[in-house]
Amino acid sequence: MPLRRHQLHRRGETARHPDLSTRVLPARDGQGALVETICGKEQLSLTSGSPTVYPHRSEGNGKIIHIHFCPTCGTKTHMTFERFPEIVGVFSGTFDEKGWFGRNPDNTLYFFLENAPDGRVIPAGFDVFDAHYWAAEGTPAPAQRFTQHTLVTVEVRDAARARLKKGI
Repeated sequence: MPLRRHQLHRRGETARHPDLSTRVLPARDGQGALVETICGKEQLSLTSGSPTVYPHRSEGNGKIIHIHFCPTCGTKTHMTFERFPEIVGVFSGTFDEKGWFGRNPDNTLYFFLENAPDGRVIPAGFDVFDAHYWAAEGTPAPAQRFTQHTLVTVEVRDAARARLKKGI
């Protein structure tokens, strides 16, 4: 699937499409969330263009997130990670066909509920994480699933933050 003007090519199926309410990346472009398509480095190739890379240190784990972007227009295309050297996270909004992947509970995760903006709807039946999927190196965080569509409010965020404080 090509990205507009920034020719990346993806081969094969992707593992997940995390929907992130992060503190850092959306704040840079004013969005309330980031949908990212995760795949192995071998599944993605740069067929034209030469992105500039901005190294950003993660507040969560202190490791570097390499943010690749077009030096001409500034569009962020993808990320590579010091923490996960074998994967690439493509900014899904940069695909020409934004709806090429279906979102379902088997391929979509919701991260960082603690930072989700008011009014965001979390669909029923999806794995939702109060912070990142990885609680520690190699240890997945516990997920929750809402039984009905849930509107993010201050109370929902506060509950997520309380679970994080308790280590749940």
